Amino acid sequence: MNGLLIAAPSSGSGKTTVTLGLLRALSRRGIAVTPGKAGPDYIDPAFHAIACGTTCLNYDPWAMRPELLAYQSAGEGPLVIEAMMGLFDGAADHTGSPASLAKLLGLSVVLVVDCARLSHSVGAMVRGFLSHDPEIRIAGIILNKVGSARHESMLLAGLSGTFRADIRDHPAGQAAGPAGASSRTGAGAGDRRYRGVHGPRGGCGSGDLRPRRACRPGRARDRQCRTAGMPRAAAGPAYGHRARRGFCLHLSSPDGWVAGAGR
Repeated sequence: MNGLLIAAPSSGSGKTTVTLGLLRALSRRGIAVTPGKAGPDYIDPAFHAIACGTTCLNYDPWAMRPELLAYQSAGEGPLVIEAMMGLFDGAADHTGSPASLAKLLGLSVVLVVDCARLSHSVGAMVRGFLSHDPEIRIAGIILNKVGSARHESMLLAGLSGTFRADIRDHPAGQAAGPAGASSRTGAGAGDRRYRGVHGPRGGCGSGDLRPRRACRPGRARDRQCRTAGMPRAAAGPAYGHRARRGFCLHLSSPDGWVAGAGR
């Protein structure tokens, strides 16, 4: 299977932000990506569909038969599935986790780690995920909510010696190193509590990820644009805001990637 599972140690780590940015970036490059969402979620798939212009299907390894999951995944383009909760979180009997879905469909895992309150300990966390299940191929790590260049250097120091020099050295093809890092001073996927209240404004393929009730500049104080280094008029389509610490997810950067990752 040609695809990725965007997973994390826990909820709130930035999986949705990374998934939306990746879907938009691939679609802007003309790649017919196939989006997916693990579990019975219906909110995130609406945003996935708008980000790439393709209907997002659910992949629930607990409630759906393996044959149906395999049938759904047989698309033309690469499959990008956003996991739910933590990588190994599932039902009480340990079934239905994102990890089980990755094994069933043969997906490589990209682990998004929330580093806002973490430095050198990130190495211990990542090593635990790399070794917990040898059948899971973690192909990359994204360090999210990095506070500064110094913070990033501390995180990389904590990860020193964690990865193989060559990804082929590991029998399960584990990660060769961090796939990237994103700042916590820019944009994020918005407040998780309100995604299902307002929903996206645009329809599938519209590219408009703003909520139905638009952000008010006076309330958001234009911080969402300043932190992304963009004038407010040029911010383009965006989603999400907080009344007290307003920010938006900008998907209008030149390369189609997200302009940072908010708190």
